[in-house]
Amino acid sequence: MYPLYSLLLLLFLLAYLPLSFLQDPTLRKYRRRLRERFAFYSPSLLKAIEGSRPLWVHAVSVGELMAASPLISELMKGSSRPKILLTTVTATGNQVAKERFPQAEGIIFFPLDFRWIVKRSLRQLRPRAVVLTETELWPHFLRACGEEGIPCILVNGRISHRSFRHYRLVRPFFRTMIRNMSLFLMQTEADLSRILHLGAPPSRVKWTGNLKFDQLTGQEGGDLGLRLKQELGIEGQSPVFIAGSTHQGEEEAALEAFLAAKEEVEELILILAPRHPERWPAVERILDQKGVAWIRRSQLLEGRGRRGDIILLDTLGELGGMYSLGSVVFVGGSLVRTGGHNILEPAFYGVPILFGPHMENFREIADLFLRSGAAMVVQDSADLSRKVIWLLRHPEEARQMGMRARSVLEQNRGATQRTLEWLRDYL
Repeated sequence: MYPLYSLLLLLFLLAYLPLSFLQDPTLRKYRRRLRERFAFYSPSLLKAIEGSRPLWVHAVSVGELMAASPLISELMKGSSRPKILLTTVTATGNQVAKERFPQAEGIIFFPLDFRWIVKRSLRQLRPRAVVLTETELWPHFLRACGEEGIPCILVNGRISHRSFRHYRLVRPFFRTMIRNMSLFLMQTEADLSRILHLGAPPSRVKWTGNLKFDQLTGQEGGDLGLRLKQELGIEGQSPVFIAGSTHQGEEEAALEAFLAAKEEVEELILILAPRHPERWPAVERILDQKGVAWIRRSQLLEGRGRRGDIILLDTLGELGGMYSLGSVVFVGGSLVRTGGHNILEPAFYGVPILFGPHMENFREIADLFLRSGAAMVVQDSADLSRKVIWLLRHPEEARQMGMRARSVLEQNRGATQRTLEWLRDYL
């Protein structure tokens, strides 16, 4: 299976590179990423980790990085801590890692999963252990780590129902791949059961809970909310509808809900936050076609223009804090078949939460919130409009729903400390 996997990966790479060239013929913005993905590292990075064996922590993109941030922060405490090497796959993840963890000794892109590349990477970086987040299981990388005697630990491990169905089709290969893992620290009992079914040794599988419940520990909404209101030009108690992490097709639904609700609540404001930065221009065109008054968040930061009824969040790493302003929040990736996104950030601020029926990637969390009366499901754009209006009309019920959301989050904290206890032998 390894040769077939390598062939499929090569075909993907051959398709990806021409697309990158079309987007940027000079490949200027891809040069560093390509160098690092082929394991050609800068002298400054190698000097920074010289004479040590760093702890390598990998998160594929922004969501996984943010979820692991409480754990990374704990790992960076103390004068005797190991040097930390952070890797991501996406450019946005790399940028946010640099902003949030400037004290890390290295922040680079994860190597492409070809055998010769990962072997070259491991020889240069010489990690004492590798911490992988959620479902970042790369066959050649794990195999090479096993051959080099480098422990690999999966933290915040997650196997969604959809991924489980796919992995079962290649169960013998999957079992061979994960035998190189030293420890599996899983989010839920369902994740634990699935990884065992796929062949993980029972002695290496532990339940630790979901790091995302700890993600916002210590942050408070009051001062942050006041600052953001001032920056955005939101006056007094103006209600705010936030549509976060939206995907194609969901911005139109959020706009319909906003315009319907605004007929009843004239001072209502919409903060629209597409999941992927490359979609910002497309969303701008949608807003222009609707003929609504809107402004980019970046323009407000630069002091250009005045706030319209709609604020397009075109900055990175701010959505979590923006939820502190919300009167009602819709979390995207759930009206379309994407699998949903993290609902714990709005829960931290005690905001009533709406999401669509497609929460497959967060099924256990979504079910927990629904059972607790801490969230509502919307079936389509019309249902989204109805429920946004209902929550705005019934502020006391909305407040109680938000309080239940915060309570669910508080009751499920502690994954960071449980994870650290299992990691101590590898630090």
